[in-house]
Amino acid sequence: MNARGGGWPFWRVGRLVAAAAAPALLVGCSGGGPDRIPLRGTVQVGAQPLSTGSISLLPAVGHRGPAATTSIAEGRYEFTRENGPTAGPHRVIVQLSTADKAAMLSEASGRAPRPEPPGKTRWELQVEVPDREPLEYDVKLE
Repeated sequence: MNARGGGWPFWRVGRLVAAAAAPALLVGCSGGGPDRIPLRGTVQVGAQPLSTGSISLLPAVGHRGPAATTSIAEGRYEFTRENGPTAGPHRVIVQLSTADKAAMLSEASGRAPRPEPPGKTRWELQVEVPDREPLEYDVKLE
């Protein structure tokens, strides 16, 4: 024991409590996390809707926020407040599924699909996601 009554000095306990509480204060009571934006739209390659694939929105260099990815089904995609992007500049990556690519090429040529058809399966674009709703973003790819 020391002359002050033993144990840890009061100021050390105060620092530990403050350090433990700081992250909670920074996050706040609203559940933390970024303000995600619901976003929906269509994806077309040429004049055809992309039946299956994925679309990802990645924050552009210098922009903070989570990446957002969802599937494309029957030419449509939808992000919600739970999985959507944040407002600001983003890279958009559209990935064509292999089955969809084979079907599109066989339909265009009138032949049966080949196992590994050549051609583009990935596109990258830039978009500015606004902070207002409702948001629709239609993607037209070549």
